Amino acid sequence: MPAVKICLLGSPRIEIDDTDISLGRRKAVALLARLAVVSQPERRDTLATLLWPQSNRARGLAALRRVLRSLTRALGRDPIRADRKTIGLRQDRIWVDVTEFRALVARAPSGEVKADQWRMLLPDLTRAWELWRGDFLEGFGLKDSPAFDEWQLYTAEELRGDLIRLFQSCVAGFERSGEIEHAIEYAQRWLSLDNLSEE
Repeated sequence: MPAVKICLLGSPRIEIDDTDISLGRRKAVALLARLAVVSQPERRDTLATLLWPQSNRARGLAALRRVLRSLTRALGRDPIRADRKTIGLRQDRIWVDVTEFRALVARAPSGEVKADQWRMLLPDLTRAWELWRGDFLEGFGLKDSPAFDEWQLYTAEELRGDLIRLFQSCVAGFERSGEIEHAIEYAQRWLSLDNLSEE
């Protein structure tokens, strides 16, 4: 596993060699989260506008350079890929919980599934649930960046929805096959995410 672990499900946590590190600045956390989840290089102009919407272009880019320097000091140069126009992360040098979570959810079949198929997926379901420490960037926000907050909210809702749909399908599959204990277990997990769900 790569030395840099970026945990964004729940409150943000960054580890290097299994040791928690602090990035110091909220904008550094926001930049890292954005680059980790988007998983491809983004234009500097786009990032500056996202994180410093009230600044003019020159000031926004200068602020982005400062935050990028602090991020590089904290993580080292190895995981960061930056040139004059774009900034990104080397996906092979980092581990991101959101990336693993999405991969696990994507492996689950959609539609009607036989119980033996769900049984084979139980390790993936269990791992997805273990990764879920809470909503995406729970408790985190930027007061002066409404576009970032909107992206964060959209991503949080999308990830929560993925997990709920996974549990819905899982409960239905176990219920159809008469495996009520498994159905109840995953229904309770589903309920803990969406306690107002009438279904």
